Amino acid sequence: MKTRIGLIGLGYVGLPLAVLFAKKKYKVNGLDLNKEIIKKISKGKSHFKDKKLIKNLKNVIANRNLLVSSDFENVKNCNIFIICVSTPLNKKKEPDLSYINSAIKIISAFMKKDSIIILESTVYPGICDEKVIPQLEKLSGLKVNRDFGFAYCPERINPGDIFWTSENIPRVLGASSKKTLSKVAKLYSSILGGPIIKIQEIKSKLKPKFKLEKKRNFKINSIPLGSVTMMRSIKDAESVKVMENTIRDVNIALVNELAKMSDLLNLDVIDIIDGMTTKPFGKGPFYPGTGVGGHCIAVDPEWLNSAAKKRGYVSKFIELSRLTNNNMPEYTVSLLKKALKSKGLSINGLTVGLLGVSYKKNVDDPRESPFFKIYNLLLREKISLKIYDSWYQKNNNVKNLKDAVNKSDVLIIITDHTDMINNLKKLNLYDLGVKIILDGRNCLDPNNFNNSGILYKGIGR
Repeated sequence: MKTRIGLIGLGYVGLPLAVLFAKKKYKVNGLDLNKEIIKKISKGKSHFKDKKLIKNLKNVIANRNLLVSSDFENVKNCNIFIICVSTPLNKKKEPDLSYINSAIKIISAFMKKDSIIILESTVYPGICDEKVIPQLEKLSGLKVNRDFGFAYCPERINPGDIFWTSENIPRVLGASSKKTLSKVAKLYSSILGGPIIKIQEIKSKLKPKFKLEKKRNFKINSIPLGSVTMMRSIKDAESVKVMENTIRDVNIALVNELAKMSDLLNLDVIDIIDGMTTKPFGKGPFYPGTGVGGHCIAVDPEWLNSAAKKRGYVSKFIELSRLTNNNMPEYTVSLLKKALKSKGLSINGLTVGLLGVSYKKNVDDPRESPFFKIYNLLLREKISLKIYDSWYQKNNNVKNLKDAVNKSDVLIIITDHTDMINNLKKLNLYDLGVKIILDGRNCLDPNNFNNSGILYKGIGR
């Protein structure tokens, strides 16, 4: 039987993956319940910014290698199903599996003997064995490893990254059997172009090694582009995603603490971090900011901690890191109040320009962005807010960047989009009435504001 892929969920993860499979000549049927998204995709348009994706999307829609719909019947004749739906947290910071459960119900109605189901959505360790596979078996009447195969391959998309894309990022994979593991590894290898690696080979063959050459250069053996690493189990593969983002969250939290200390000690934490990066090992770097957003670092540690709590263990490291990073918007506002006091200005009647809504530079994704918390904190004060984001424009209440800056007493940079910051540098901020710049991404050079009449304050500098 020819491979026909049914991909459930055409968001930031699912759409690039669907396009990549279709680009490699696979027949892909994409399903998303959002009819507006389907309408855009069917016309060769993406619902988020990605120039390379849009070009490839137009081609695969035109040659009909990718067929998209909101109708469940669209995935009826598929033999490989890939789930790429959202896995958010509820108000109690507990994992919400409702989207995965909905996808399972759809897939189970169309599963046949020898079908393979692949989950890419973030989950905590053990969820596939404990809940996903049993539910698939119950609803379909089929048995895993006898009638169908199951695999877990966590997404590793880094939105806005022009180098690490869905086409070359190394993947990890776990499966219900060696047979399924091998089949799915070959499937992903066929679209990524890299080798298939056994996890046992990482230490023996691919562990980074530093060898001092005659010319005193360091030679590094690294993981190949587009590789697929086969993990020992589904549970191990589940753990990779949540643990790698937990490590990032903890380190960012520590750097945010160092930034606060730098403010008290009159240090420039950015210069210090840049100095630390000269050490050829044991470094990040990680940088402070207004908070941690996105649907990975801000969410995955909670998934991991939730799994541990079910077994009677609470990670103080994770909870403290989440608390630190979640409180950075409050810290940002406290820096604003200190800056106002030093300039002899009152917060009442102030006009503040908020630059950036999305959670990181050069993406149009606002999920978990610190903007919303900063915005709500400032709303409590008697101030006027101007909002502008060059990428994510739904919250904009001004026409352009200049309108956001003009007659704003304070500018708070929440997101450092390259185009927006470059255009900001071209403006005469003092003549436009700016008195204070609070640089939440440390993207401007403080020296440029010496003797400018504008008070510059970064996070930790």
